[in-house]
Amino acid sequence: MCTVPINIVSDISSNITLSDLNISYGRGVPITIGTVDVPFRVTSGVSGIINITNVSFVYLSKDDNITVVVKILVSPSVNETKIIEVTYSNYSVEIIPHGIDEWDISPNLYSPTQTDVPPFGNYNGDGNPFFNVTSYAPKNMSIYIMYNTSISSCINTYFNEILVNNSAKALFINLTYGDTYNITSLSNLSCSWDEAIDYSYFRFIGICDECTRTSDWQNMNVVIE
Repeated sequence: MCTVPINIVSDISSNITLSDLNISYGRGVPITIGTVDVPFRVTSGVSGIINITNVSFVYLSKDDNITVVVKILVSPSVNETKIIEVTYSNYSVEIIPHGIDEWDISPNLYSPTQTDVPPFGNYNGDGNPFFNVTSYAPKNMSIYIMYNTSISSCINTYFNEILVNNSAKALFINLTYGDTYNITSLSNLSCSWDEAIDYSYFRFIGICDECTRTSDWQNMNVVIE
């Protein structure tokens, strides 16, 4: 067992403010047996209230539990224990058309105001279905989709009739282990040849249905295609 204490102490009555604090612990050799304690302590020499908000744990193991204990140091019997369950919502995103490694509608464009444009893929230019998503998660999970960066406002792209934009939208919900689904992509354009037509990569996000969503959940467990 290794103990790595991080202590923040005040001996006078005051406010303690911690902003943008990032604490990391790592090892060159993975730990296969035993327990590692990384305590984070905030204490005060006088009575009062300590508020800790927006606490975020990033745990790089796949499936495990984290034990969180809150207690009064001078009265160890006064404590509360919570268990944080870590679940790895594993999934894959594959491009279906053979020999294609990216989503691209450019080869299929003949008009800047074209509708129902498929991504380039198959020999006839119709690359649908284009993506395949498969769940390998031990618990039920959902897949969300959004743009990874902003694109031209004159393009609307639909995945299985769901409009993709800069906010995460549910693409498939309540997937169990082994569930697999195909994605058909069509785009509608209202552009002009005089303006640059910018495309974007897509961000797939996987999260278990029972998981707590943090403020940055859209940046976790992502696949960029």
